[in-house]
Amino acid sequence: MNKLLFYNNLKLKNRYIKSIIESIIEPIIESIIEPIIEPIIEPIIEPIIESIIEPIIEPIIEPIIEPIIEQRNKCVILFIGEAFREGSSESRVRDTIYGYKKQMECTKSHNKFINLLKQKGYYVDIVINTYKTKYNNEILQIYPNIIYSNFTDENYGYYQNVVKMSLLQVIPNIKLENYDFMFIIRFDILLKPQFYKIFNDKWTTIMHPFAMYMERENYPFVFPTVTDTMCFIPSKYFFKLNNWSGLINNGHNLLNHHCWRSLIHNGLSLDDLNVMIDTTHNPNTIAGWNPLYIINCREISNEWMLEGKRYDKTVNDIK
Repeated sequence: MNKLLFYNNLKLKNRYIKSIIESIIEPIIESIIEPIIEPIIEPIIEPIIESIIEPIIEPIIEPIIEPIIEQRNKCVILFIGEAFREGSSESRVRDTIYGYKKQMECTKSHNKFINLLKQKGYYVDIVINTYKTKYNNEILQIYPNIIYSNFTDENYGYYQNVVKMSLLQVIPNIKLENYDFMFIIRFDILLKPQFYKIFNDKWTTIMHPFAMYMERENYPFVFPTVTDTMCFIPSKYFFKLNNWSGLINNGHNLLNHHCWRSLIHNGLSLDDLNVMIDTTHNPNTIAGWNPLYIINCREISNEWMLEGKRYDKTVNDIK
């Protein structure tokens, strides 16, 4: 039985109640119902949901659970860029058999991350800004708690503009003030086990995965170039803060290799920025290995191109 279809039929108004019910039902389905009575149970699930859960259970649970939910931690994950891709950074090919297989691998790693956040006590909302593919409906079924999605035909062009347009599209459609942090990640990223180990939901600065090398052209204003595949943003940076004009006004500064320079020039300081790990790596996994992720739509390299060097935040240098 397709669990995604089952969950999609839980047409509850309150997504948090839906999440709780899913977490209870999932192990029962996987271990008992699915292998034994799949042909029998599938045709009767939807009538049960429509006749019992929606009209009876939800009105009883909602007033009890809502006050508790409001006190729980909440976060939002924003998925951006192209899904179901195949090829190098220049390739716009998508929706191939290879692209579908690789995207499903990415999605599995994303849902593992979502489950990790739930185990840490977070209610996780998902927002999506991506290009249209023939698999739009599958994306909407695979990810839990999608509160906003946009599938566009517009070509955003270079990556900085993808981030900028995604934030401009998403932020007006969510209640940003409800969240403890936002995590932005490309759709084509497959997260490795080491990422789950080092991720810290209590980070207090804007976090990028790792540094590559130092920009020394404008000495003494020297900054590291950083990886732009994902980003952790604590809630204090969502809105205006001193000379910082807020997240929605800085999408073009947030995720690019030279973004620390841009972010500091736009109101932040070096104290507001950091990297998730101090080892240095090539961000494009077709060219070099890193311990946190794979860009999963292309070939990968196992060579650690920048091995032996580390970014030392205390002195703002790579040695």
